[in-house]
Amino acid sequence: MQRRVNAPLVAACLATLSGVAALAPAHAAAATDQQVSAAVDSAADWLAARQLPDGSFGANSGLDPAWALVALAAAGRHPADLRPAGLPGAPSAQDAQLAIWTAADPSDWLAGGLAQATDFERGILEAHAAGLQPTRLSASRNLLAGLAPFWLDGWFTSRRSLLNHTLFGLLALDALPVPDALRERVASVVVANQHDDGGWTSFPAVDPTAQATPSDVDSTGAALAALCGAGRTLADPAVADGVALLSARRAPGGMIGNVSSTSWALDGMGACGLRRGGAGWTAGDESTIDALLAGQLAGGADAGAWGTPGHPDPYATADALRALAAAAFVVDPPARAAVGDPLVRPAPAVPDGTLVPVALVLDAGDGAPRLCATQAAVGASVAAVLEAARAASQPAVCLSSLVVDDGAVASIDGRAGLAGGGWRAAVDAGAEDAAGPQVVPFGAVLSLRLADPAPIAFDHTVLDAGAVPLALVGAARSATLTNASAVPLHVGALRIDGADAGDFTLAADDCSGETIAPGVACAVSVRFAPGALGARAAALRAVVEGEPDPAVALRGEGVALPAGADGVPGLAGAPGPAGAPGPVGAVGAAGPHGRRGARGPAPRRRVIACRIERHRLRCRLRPATTASFRPHRGGRHAVLGVAR
Repeated sequence: MQRRVNAPLVAACLATLSGVAALAPAHAAAATDQQVSAAVDSAADWLAARQLPDGSFGANSGLDPAWALVALAAAGRHPADLRPAGLPGAPSAQDAQLAIWTAADPSDWLAGGLAQATDFERGILEAHAAGLQPTRLSASRNLLAGLAPFWLDGWFTSRRSLLNHTLFGLLALDALPVPDALRERVASVVVANQHDDGGWTSFPAVDPTAQATPSDVDSTGAALAALCGAGRTLADPAVADGVALLSARRAPGGMIGNVSSTSWALDGMGACGLRRGGAGWTAGDESTIDALLAGQLAGGADAGAWGTPGHPDPYATADALRALAAAAFVVDPPARAAVGDPLVRPAPAVPDGTLVPVALVLDAGDGAPRLCATQAAVGASVAAVLEAARAASQPAVCLSSLVVDDGAVASIDGRAGLAGGGWRAAVDAGAEDAAGPQVVPFGAVLSLRLADPAPIAFDHTVLDAGAVPLALVGAARSATLTNASAVPLHVGALRIDGADAGDFTLAADDCSGETIAPGVACAVSVRFAPGALGARAAALRAVVEGEPDPAVALRGEGVALPAGADGVPGLAGAPGPAGAPGPVGAVGAAGPHGRRGARGPAPRRRVIACRIERHRLRCRLRPATTASFRPHRGGRHAVLGVAR
């Protein structure tokens, strides 16, 4: 919604930095290009002379000295070429700042005891200007991944208490390969916090009371630069109102506040295309340049700086130098002193498989893209990085569910596309392709976008039952049907059709006949019982009133029932009962007589003679004779036989 700009303020009570109450008068005539160029060179010389022997511009004391790198880059001094005077072997400003950002102890670049969104946002702007890759400083330092935990639905803050962090978050995104949808989401938050007078402050203005309060020049300049960096133009009402506010705040001498405020106003206007000599540039704008030049110290040890004699202000000097040389917060690295030297320092070599921070953007096409970070191996696929983010991410729950079919991303958080659409992936804002198998290199920003988002869709594109033997039924395969639209949708019925529809049956169905509320899903499962050998295919479709019917492909393979392995031999059984005697066999034929054997020795013969004596029988042996074989009768004894 376009905001009404209040009438210009009649007068403003302004003060310069360091307590100076009066502003230097504007030049009688507009400064020439040569005068502006000389002022830039003088300021760059003074600022470069403040480089310390270690190559840096000092440790952070709340206002990061590394802002000097942006100003010097704007003036054409590449930080990789900046070395302390008289110390040719000393580290360059680029070397020194890289060492600070990649140190295990980050205290030298954090503004406070705890990391804030602005620490990473400044670092991104400074690293970009210094010819460093903000997402590839080291295997453990990725500034966008460090900023991602502060993402809060378009804001950059752990809580919505400061707008300043979101303004500089949008500026930082302008220096990174992220999709336009992410920038636009943050830009919408910035516009929603615009005050009624057309400007902004460092604090949120999401209610009429806050929007009715006066805005400030610094935040307005930063907001304009952020919005125009995200693609807004002077034709946008929010931008036009912001520029009008800055013009209304211009004092009679031309300044729009103190040196830093005036510089930030020029940066905002410059980012939106209002630059010296360009379209829309006015005499009033030129007077602001003249007034800014008039505040530069012209002589003495601090010639070229802004401030007061003996009390130069390095931060005001960096602000003024940047405004005069580039009129922007996002400054590209300039040409090197030696032709052929790289403008951007090569990334360190990190072996594949090394676990590193990865920043990723998810855009489901609903106007609410998400920024998050995870840890993943260098060289991992898009699907593997997403699975890592599902398991652990910052902010938490970057994505809660992920379905990958045949190596391709089918759905994220139940969101899928229409036929021919689906999730697309880009690495470092390059060309998009079907998301899934692409390799994510070290330090790359991974962006995923749902093309042709379906109002209601299955989370799977394919349900593969695998190989199932004939005459058997495979395990159930499940899918969910999610209503991603803003209205309830009625599901009339589910049906299975296709060449082999008879091989697939619904095992469970919570969808048919149901009205699905926005953001709600229902579940369905299918079983496969092949009717023939080989590949089998069908499709599961949901009939949805007023919308294209979502479908999921069904497939499986019929295979022969495999033979079982040989069993283990059983134990020996108990002995069975004795069998019945068999029939008597036939008598065999008489064999031939053997030959007569040799005569044996003559036998020894004895005769047993018995007689009765006194009524007893008494017997005795005596040598036998032939006659002994004849029994004797009568007498008092008898021969009974022969004993051998």
